[in-house]
Amino acid sequence: MAEGEDVGWWRSWLQQSYQAVKEKTEGSSGATEKMKKGLSDFLGVISDTFAPSPDKTIDCDVITLMGTPSGTAEPYDGTKARLYSLQSDPATYCNEPDGPPELFDAWLSQFCLEEKKGEISELLVGSPSIRALYTKMVPAAVSHSEFWHRYFYKVH
Repeated sequence: MAEGEDVGWWRSWLQQSYQAVKEKTEGSSGATEKMKKGLSDFLGVISDTFAPSPDKTIDCDVITLMGTPSGTAEPYDGTKARLYSLQSDPATYCNEPDGPPELFDAWLSQFCLEEKKGEISELLVGSPSIRALYTKMVPAAVSHSEFWHRYFYKVH
């Protein structure tokens, strides 16, 4: 089922439920008015949560401030922030790649670490977090090639 269909289903179900409750409480007064308003507010919040209108959605890739090696802060979009997080996470280099091993093996058969020497040099010079993890882990925890294979696969 497509994501749009999921949203439509929830919205339809919530509207039907709301209509049924509304019809049952029509014509009542006093204490039930508070209940109707509370239920209406509650269902509205649920509806907005599962199927927000376009003007209420949030763009998660807007801006994140990240500290740079020089000690300043610069704006990162969501993609750059995820890359920084991946680069500074020891699990990127220590753990076997996520997913079926055959996917990693297929990727590895097409990957040439020798062609990445320049990029590796730039990463070690320009990224203190990668350099620190490399110094700490290679060769004590992982080999040079395992470290970079896992990194480039995760980036891929």
